[in-house]
Amino acid sequence: MSNVSFMDKLLDGVEVEWKTLGEVTNIKTGQSVSKQVISKKPGEYPVINSGREPLGFIDEWNTNNDPIGVTTRGAGVGSITWQEGKYFRGNLNYSVSIKDASLVSTRYLYHLCLKCSLLFNRYQHLLEFLR
Repeated sequence: MSNVSFMDKLLDGVEVEWKTLGEVTNIKTGQSVSKQVISKKPGEYPVINSGREPLGFIDEWNTNNDPIGVTTRGAGVGSITWQEGKYFRGNLNYSVSIKDASLVSTRYLYHLCLKCSLLFNRYQHLLEFLR
């Protein structure tokens, strides 16, 4: 049996600098929006808020090319979303923006967050089952 860890085997001697999510990203929330506002101001920009699908479409945007989102409340809580281009980010969807693109790829970070979210949800279901 080898004493070399899985991570050591995976990295195979490559130098790695480990950083926390807070060191490489900014996390912020969007603006408050309601279905009434969306119906009064219909438009082309998707409203990303508490679900995986747009809440509707509005005539203004507050986010451009900041695609990673985390749903913070509602039925989709903990969902990781990807929305490219211009859109309206609601206050129930937090952005995870990379501070320095030379440190990590946006697409890689999205998949990492997605995987962590799935693992967390499985762990939560296991705890509920064991109670």
